[in-house]
Amino acid sequence: KSVLTNSIREHAERVLDYLGIRDQFEYIYDIRFNNLISKPDPRAFTRVLEELPFSPSEVVFIDDNPAFLEPFAELGGQCILMDHLDAYDKVSFVKVRSIEACVEEIKKCCPYTNYKDSSAQSYLP
Repeated sequence: KSVLTNSIREHAERVLDYLGIRDQFEYIYDIRFNNLISKPDPRAFTRVLEELPFSPSEVVFIDDNPAFLEPFAELGGQCILMDHLDAYDKVSFVKVRSIEACVEEIKKCCPYTNYKDSSAQSYLP
């Protein structure tokens, strides 16, 4: 479980700590890791994929911006759009409005993953 962020690692850590889910992630790939290349540039995704022991089709990328999902989908990855406000009508991605719905979609994408529990505090596989 990893985070890809256009911000710096320290900011991502603060956000994850605030949400109470920092311990759910092994790696944080930040803007510095990507040599200041950010999403949606496909190079941001390919650099991270080079570090992961998975093919793009085995990775689920979750974002609240469809423009960031498109390049990952073009690389063959699975995508989930987190659309809390139901702002995007016509998208080709799986769309969810809540953390709980996101958990269910991740379970469909990754049935081989072990889940610690079903609480919102550990909602990622």
